[in-house]
Amino acid sequence: MRSVELKKRYGIERDPGFIDNGGYLRGHAHNNYLEALASTGIFGGLAFLAFCVYWTREALRSRYAFIFVPLMVAFLVSGLFTNTFFDSKTLNCILLLYLFSQWTFRWEETNPLIPPLSPV
Repeated sequence: MRSVELKKRYGIERDPGFIDNGGYLRGHAHNNYLEALASTGIFGGLAFLAFCVYWTREALRSRYAFIFVPLMVAFLVSGLFTNTFFDSKTLNCILLLYLFSQWTFRWEETNPLIPPLSPV
C-alpha cells in the first residue's frame, strides 16, 4: 500500500479528478509476489518466496500430498493474477490451509509407526 509514496517519489502524474492523498489513487499490485516485493522490499519479497517454496517442499514430502499440493498450487498460481491477501475471506482460507497442513505434518513426525496411505 505504498503506491502513493512511490508515485510521488518517481514523479508519476496525479490522477485526474482525485483529491485525497494529494491527487493520487491508492492502489496495489494484482499479484501476490509483486505486492510482497513492493510493500516489504527485497528482503520481504524474498522471505515470501522462501515461505512458498519451503511450504511446498514440506507438502510434497508428506503422505498427504494429494490433499495439500493441489490446494497450494491453486494458491500459488492464482497469486500471479490477483492479490489474495487483501480479501480477508481468501486470506483466512489460506491461513486455515496452512494451519491444517502444519498440524498434519507435525502429526506425521510424531507418529512414525502409522503406515503410509496405500494408493487406491
